[in-house]
Amino acid sequence: MKLLTHVVLVMILVASALIGGVFFASDYLLIQNLKNTEYNAVTESCNLVNHTIQREINTLGVIGRDWATWDDTYFFVQNRDQAYIDSNLVDETYINAGLDCFLILNSTGLPVYGRIFDHENQTAVQIPESFLTRIEESLGAQRSDTVEGIIVFPEGPMIVAAEPVLQSTGEGPAVGTLIMGRYIDDDLTGAISDITRMPVTILPAGDTSIYNGLSQNPGSEEGTPIIIAPSENGTIVSGIITIPDINGMPAFTTRIDLTRGLYLQGLEAVYSYIFIIIGICAAAGIVLIISLNRTLISPLEMMSGTVTAIRRDQDYSRRMRKGGVAEIETLSTSMNALFLSLQSSIEGQKEYEARLRESEEKYSTLFRSANDSIFIVRGDRFEDCNARALEVLGRTREEIVGAPIEILSPAYQPDGQRSADLIREYIRRAYAGESLSFSWEYQIADGTHRNAEITANRFDLGSGAYLLVIGRDITERLEMERLKNEAFGQIEQNLEQFAILNDEIRNPLQVIQAIVEMDSCKEAKSVLTQVEIINDLVNQLDRGYIESEKVREFLKKHYRIGEKK
Repeated sequence: MKLLTHVVLVMILVASALIGGVFFASDYLLIQNLKNTEYNAVTESCNLVNHTIQREINTLGVIGRDWATWDDTYFFVQNRDQAYIDSNLVDETYINAGLDCFLILNSTGLPVYGRIFDHENQTAVQIPESFLTRIEESLGAQRSDTVEGIIVFPEGPMIVAAEPVLQSTGEGPAVGTLIMGRYIDDDLTGAISDITRMPVTILPAGDTSIYNGLSQNPGSEEGTPIIIAPSENGTIVSGIITIPDINGMPAFTTRIDLTRGLYLQGLEAVYSYIFIIIGICAAAGIVLIISLNRTLISPLEMMSGTVTAIRRDQDYSRRMRKGGVAEIETLSTSMNALFLSLQSSIEGQKEYEARLRESEEKYSTLFRSANDSIFIVRGDRFEDCNARALEVLGRTREEIVGAPIEILSPAYQPDGQRSADLIREYIRRAYAGESLSFSWEYQIADGTHRNAEITANRFDLGSGAYLLVIGRDITERLEMERLKNEAFGQIEQNLEQFAILNDEIRNPLQVIQAIVEMDSCKEAKSVLTQVEIINDLVNQLDRGYIESEKVREFLKKHYRIGEKK
């Protein structure tokens, strides 16, 4: 990856991280707070709806208790006086109190009076039998007690307050039950909307259309029967609360819709802020890239091109161009110093390699042309050998290389030791670092035994430890020394016999000389003359023997010839 691409990617990542951080921080600190505020407002509105309906129930209950504890009502249940109806249960009573139903039952549950008021036509009508049946089902045994709540009729839910009919003092016994009812109609819904300042919708319990337009799987607020859910387009947040009837069963469901003005404005502000940051990052990135390209990337690309050319051409005499920012100039100076060092090192390496090749050639020539047998041993086997060794042994290279070292030795050495045991001991000592020199009897290809002087030294390479073994054949030299010693012994024996012969010649001469001197004759002088001649010859032989003795001592001293082993 190029440096410019890397820089651009890093800047994109940094900008993305910054934008993501701003977005998530804004979402956590602002959007979530606005969302919580809206949810709390909807929850409060739902609670307000519940409280408003409860207040209507309580208000109707107060009105019902006021009528139920009125002596006129008490006596009306007993005597059913028409004057009570004419003076009290007129249309204005229904209109002013906002009543939709007024029902009085006697103590047995039979209706004494009952009307339903039609506010649209401003007339009161007789209560149908189905209405009374629904009242009876809902109130049941609670009819004689004070009961307030909601009863669901086919026409819609109705707020109902049932009070026992007592005297004004509150004393009984109760002569009946007074029931007042008020439908939860559009007027009441509008009043609730005015109180909450939000649109309110009331639908029967179980009507799933209450969830239309909301996101999937809305859940209720923890610990409350209120369900809070945003709309599918996110512009509205709705609260749904179920109101129970007089027996605790769901009566109807109320939905409150809140337009998410603050939330949407917050999102718009966050997005605007993010777009501003993106613009700033883009502008700063462009400026930074241009600056980096001029001050850093372009010089580095030029340096990279120079390095590539140096590597391609192996020309370490080239140098980096100086200039630019201080760091680039320092880098150029350092790299030029490095190239100079590399140039010197490579030249030295080439010179060293040339000397090494020359040395290798010398040692290779020495190895190949040496007059001694040279072996390279690794472990206990031959790794290599020179041509002289093959010539002396009468074997091929394939027979030697890889073979165990005892293959060239007879079973036993002249001193009776096993060759395999003795040579492995020598190898152990050599690998231990000892420089060895010893005599050895070896065996050539035709089975002939010959003698050699062996030197063994250890050397180490990267692949492990090796032994350099040099063998020099001394069979002819030993034979020559044997012949010399035999010749010298024969000469010494001859000299000793010659000395004895001198004594044996001199003794008869002395006898002859004595006889001639005792018996003078005419030939005596001639005989004595010959005796003197022979004696002089013997003396000359004695002097030669003495000189021979000196030669013998010289040979013994300097050439160790004639020494007794």
